[in-house]
Amino acid sequence: MRDLKCVRNARATSVCGLCMLSLLLMPNLAVAEVASGDLVLYLPMEDAINPSDVSDNPTTVLVHGSLTSVSGKLDTNGLEFNGQNANRIEVSNADKFDGLSALTVEAWVFPQNIASHEGMSIASKRIANQNADSFNLFTWTGRIVNARINAGGAVMSTTALQDNTWYHIAFVFDGAKTGEESKLYINGVLEASGDHPDGAANKGTAPVWIGELDQARGFAWDGILDEVGIWNKALSEEDIHLLMVQTKSQILNGEIARNPKPSNGAEDVLVATDLSWTPGEYAVAHHVYVGSAFDDVNDQTVPTSEVMDANTYDPGHLEFGKAYFWRVDEVNGAPDKTVFKGAVWSFEAEPYSLLIPGSAIGVTASSLANEFSTPEKTIDGSGLEADNSHGMSAETMWFTASVDPDPWIQYELDDVKKLDVMKVWNSNGAAENAIGWGVKDVQIKYSVDGQTWDVLANATQFSRAPGLPTYNQYDEIDFGGVAAKYIRLDIASNWGGILMSYSLSEVQFNMIPTAARTPEPASGSVDVSPDAVVAWRAGREAAQHTVYVSSDQNAVADGTAPSVTSRANSLNLGPLNLQLGETYYWRVDEVNEAEATPVWAGPVWSFTTLTSLIVDDFESYGNVSPDRPFQAWLDGFGYSADEFFPAGYGGNGTGAGIGHDIWSLSSPYYDGDIMETSNTLPGSGQSMPFYYGNSGGVASETQHTFAVPQDWTVGGVKTLSIPFSGQAGNTGTLYAKINGVKVTYPHDPANLALGGWIAFNIDLSSMNVQNVTELAIGVDGSNASGMLLIDDITLHSEAGKIITPEDPGTNGLVASYSFEGNANDVSGNGNNGTVNGGAQFVAGHDGSALDCDGVDDYVSTGKVASDLGIGGNSARTISVWVFTRGFNNGGIYDVGARVNAQDFCLRTLGNDNEWRIQYWGGDSDFTLDSMNKWVHFTHVHDGVNTKIYANGVLFVDWAKTIDTTDTNPFQIGLYGWPGNYFDGLIDEVRVYNRALSEGEALSLAGATAPIDKPF
Repeated sequence: MRDLKCVRNARATSVCGLCMLSLLLMPNLAVAEVASGDLVLYLPMEDAINPSDVSDNPTTVLVHGSLTSVSGKLDTNGLEFNGQNANRIEVSNADKFDGLSALTVEAWVFPQNIASHEGMSIASKRIANQNADSFNLFTWTGRIVNARINAGGAVMSTTALQDNTWYHIAFVFDGAKTGEESKLYINGVLEASGDHPDGAANKGTAPVWIGELDQARGFAWDGILDEVGIWNKALSEEDIHLLMVQTKSQILNGEIARNPKPSNGAEDVLVATDLSWTPGEYAVAHHVYVGSAFDDVNDQTVPTSEVMDANTYDPGHLEFGKAYFWRVDEVNGAPDKTVFKGAVWSFEAEPYSLLIPGSAIGVTASSLANEFSTPEKTIDGSGLEADNSHGMSAETMWFTASVDPDPWIQYELDDVKKLDVMKVWNSNGAAENAIGWGVKDVQIKYSVDGQTWDVLANATQFSRAPGLPTYNQYDEIDFGGVAAKYIRLDIASNWGGILMSYSLSEVQFNMIPTAARTPEPASGSVDVSPDAVVAWRAGREAAQHTVYVSSDQNAVADGTAPSVTSRANSLNLGPLNLQLGETYYWRVDEVNEAEATPVWAGPVWSFTTLTSLIVDDFESYGNVSPDRPFQAWLDGFGYSADEFFPAGYGGNGTGAGIGHDIWSLSSPYYDGDIMETSNTLPGSGQSMPFYYGNSGGVASETQHTFAVPQDWTVGGVKTLSIPFSGQAGNTGTLYAKINGVKVTYPHDPANLALGGWIAFNIDLSSMNVQNVTELAIGVDGSNASGMLLIDDITLHSEAGKIITPEDPGTNGLVASYSFEGNANDVSGNGNNGTVNGGAQFVAGHDGSALDCDGVDDYVSTGKVASDLGIGGNSARTISVWVFTRGFNNGGIYDVGARVNAQDFCLRTLGNDNEWRIQYWGGDSDFTLDSMNKWVHFTHVHDGVNTKIYANGVLFVDWAKTIDTTDTNPFQIGLYGWPGNYFDGLIDEVRVYNRALSEGEALSLAGATAPIDKPF
């Protein structure tokens, strides 16, 4: 059993919440997410003699001079500084402060005598006089707060701090952003933001100073500092609001309510909604406060309701369009029954009706005056300001022809809508009072089909506009919820009565949302699980929902696709037997037979299902319990008990070992990563090492149990794919077990010794896999041993593909160097080489090989790229056997020029097992276990992609176009002219003027049996 008690079990605890200062200041904020692992310095400022850093990774804190412990901001203590440089706090430098690309410095501050100081510092990391500056937060001229990174890019508050007043100040830096990397908040309000050229704060040895800029600057703090925090995260606005109502200890310990639903600042919340939250860890009751004003809810002491055994509250039917504030105080159990005041959250209830955007409306009219005053001007928002006032420019209005004997304008909505109101801004030109183009008497008609029309009663005249830029007194015409797609205004007169010309400025329509909207997932989404639950915003009057789903878009649009009826505004796709990798269309019709319009047809939405299902991608595993891979994939070593696994595990009795050994001093992975990070499938972050050593006739095996049984028939799944990468010397035969049913790897067992990624594809069509509870992977064979990597176990709807070795023959072979005692071209094309530097011929992979000493040995051919038919971006392949003794930047082969993708080269780099495809125009590096062993490379370029096959297995697949020139000839064993010489053996170099297939690459590597192709 592994004894892992020395390894720290640290899991970040995520808590959420915020306080609301003003609804208008915080629209659509995300849920706060602050975690202890993000907090690199936390000074609660409780102890004036020995203040401590209580973050997860504490560092030394030293008081210079003397400070005074006084009452703080959040019912705790703070520390008072007297404005003298001798009295300050020094926090020792630590790695956790170095080079932060994301940073937040925040604290509660209570300034005193601020006018008597040039400046006062809250927190700073520097040596002196802008020497090794990392970050600074301080006040300066005019009581203004300044914040900067690396002594530059300062952002400054608009608030001038006042004496004897508490302020929460937060400086946020996000180097990963493009623009507005720096932000400064005062009392939760963003007061300044600015760009910064640097992507991270400087590294350095300077300490962090609290209450001073550095040890001698003279910017000593005068007043109280409390709850000082430095985070390695760019905190959100909501995170900052949360820090204003509770101490960091209370937040991180989960004592307060968090995760409000609706989320804080949410808009368009259903009027029939429940309020819910994540309760405090120790709460036995919850005091809920609900109101329409922030101050009322923040100050209230008598709760609206006390919730005892739930974390939801029904506030009753909300009012349309009204803003609500709410708060949840968490009440602990006996004996103390402490009440932890929560943040004030807010949301706004949905409006009664929604504006139909002008882009969804078509418009025609009896005539128009010119190309600038078209009917479209009435729906495009031109001239309309945010305060609903309309301008006076004629080019923002519709005018009829100068004489229009039968004026009208007609609007066509994109579908039948339930109309609430129409807003009309009349003609508002400068001469309106004199001429009077504005529409006066009018008949308003509506229709669902454009053929049969009804007249809207009690709406026969529009008001006259004043012809002023302040015009905002639009007419609001009540449609009373009629169903219509077409609205027509038949104009009888204008306000002037002089000209037979008419005009309108703007027309808007509001609809009552009776159709389904806001699909989840959003229309056009990809990678949707075939058994996902889809949802939507239900229509206002829907009693039930008819849902159409099909891969036939037309069938869904015309309602002939299969349908399902649902009482809820969601649908589980599982029973519909959707397939992987397909695009589906869906529509929801809202039904209520009691309404005048019983069915409101919805729009057609779409989604595309996943192309594969993940069984385990191995990305979630790490060095810390409970996320160590061997705690999920059981092995022969087991693991010791801890807080997450109180019983521990004694091992499965086999020779399997999951993960690299990071605890033994003799291990090459000591103090590193349990998971493999340098050799993974393309696009993967890490793979799982599986060490094995069979003895006593027992196969090495790792087992994984699924907490929730898996259905491996979902989406038409046919194949389970287990990609693996072996290494030289591996022995034995790979197998898998699904619910105990064993499937043996069907190809050459020696494939376990290949270095690239290949797959073990298992046909599931004849297996019972609707309720899979366990997957095991093992290696059979007496005394079999080795290590293989496993990555991205997936399920697919297609059958697995096999790569079969195929002899490329001499088709396209332009040069071949077997190095049987010379450098002659044995292809018969006469492209002979010349040995330079005294290179010798020794026993190679196949016969003899060229021995390059890494000093001056190489083969020149005198043949440029065009001679060999491999110039420009043309297709070509070079294959070679290589035995590398030293990684010294030496080239295996090279041709072209060192500029603008004009080179074509494969070479070593300076670190062991590191390689480069060298084109001189964006190169591709890769790592391959290749020191002191024979490896076969096939380097293929097809004009679009470059591929490297290692030992016949695809290792690099890179989209790339190149332009190989004739500047320098083709050479072997040397990179550059002159350049770096290869140290090792080279054998069987072949040059083709075509792109070989994967089967041909496999054949050249010496394979005679097929392999499974990874998906």
